[in-house]
Amino acid sequence: MSLNLYGWNDIRNKEILEFDESDLVPGRIISSSRGIFTIITEAGEGRAELSGSFMYRVVSNTEYPVVGDFVLARKESNLFIIDKVLDRRSLLKRKAPGVTAEEQILAANLDFVFLVFGLDGGRSFNVRSIERLLTLVWDSGASPIIVLNKADLCEDPDIYKSEAEAVSLGVPVIVSSAAHGLGLDEIRTVIEKGKTGLFIGRSGVGKSALTNALMEKEITETGDVRGDDRKGRHTTTSRDMFLLPWGALLIDSPGIREIQLTGDISSVDETFSDIAEIAANCRFHDCSHENEPGCAVQESIQAGDLSEGRYRSYQKHLKEIKYQQRRGDSRLEKLEREKWKAIGKEYKNFTKKNG
Repeated sequence: MSLNLYGWNDIRNKEILEFDESDLVPGRIISSSRGIFTIITEAGEGRAELSGSFMYRVVSNTEYPVVGDFVLARKESNLFIIDKVLDRRSLLKRKAPGVTAEEQILAANLDFVFLVFGLDGGRSFNVRSIERLLTLVWDSGASPIIVLNKADLCEDPDIYKSEAEAVSLGVPVIVSSAAHGLGLDEIRTVIEKGKTGLFIGRSGVGKSALTNALMEKEITETGDVRGDDRKGRHTTTSRDMFLLPWGALLIDSPGIREIQLTGDISSVDETFSDIAEIAANCRFHDCSHENEPGCAVQESIQAGDLSEGRYRSYQKHLKEIKYQQRRGDSRLEKLEREKWKAIGKEYKNFTKKNG
């Protein structure tokens, strides 16, 4: 098995020259579930776990490997022991569900993220959800692609496509049907050989069905949706990377319930570039766009050029990310203090025992 098929290249070869441990081999994580990994190496595919030294060095949970990561590992019997995670070119993350300030890493080293929505009714399609997922993806460093799936169950898919295009501002929108093959060629054109993509969306929007259609065989289980609200049942419980027939790589992921934002403010400006452009004309450079005199954003709303719903969504994104940044900074400081406190305690115990 050639690791080059899974995205390894000359740049990665140069990166590992700084490591002089001869027993470490490069690999890429292609599956992850509850701390157990599957990695692909030149020697083939195998199960992997984290080394003790790696666990000791970790300060934040964002440092743990995820699907898509390139790693260095040593082979011990029938198991690979992961010792290092190589530099990430992109990182898809969200705030972890619940009240915690921690971030949850979804995948790494992605070229494209496909935002999958269902056109079969219920809450499968929502422009506010499109905006939130776009912000998530722009922050990752990958390029977003919107996929409106299950077009065969919709009377007029073009209406939804127009709504998606109105808030995505130039991001490609693909109308698809996994059941009838519609839109698959467009997806194939986007994700070329050697590139890595990921499907993200609610349960029941057809991510696994699209994966099966692109793989041209049944490799993942697909599930039904409830009749009352079109909510899906989780059929994918882990993130898995597949090598597509033409040489591209695709990650199928579990349905995402919560889209809680984290990251950088610049990702909001990417999603709402229309509002950012208007805001450049505000009288004050630190305008909050609420009630200041000379606010170009409020003037645009009053003139009917900017919808109140999109403006409120923009403000919500900004406030959410700023809040998470404040919480995240204080949490990292606490973790760093705890780490050095533990190191100091171990050093004192060592000197006490060894005189």
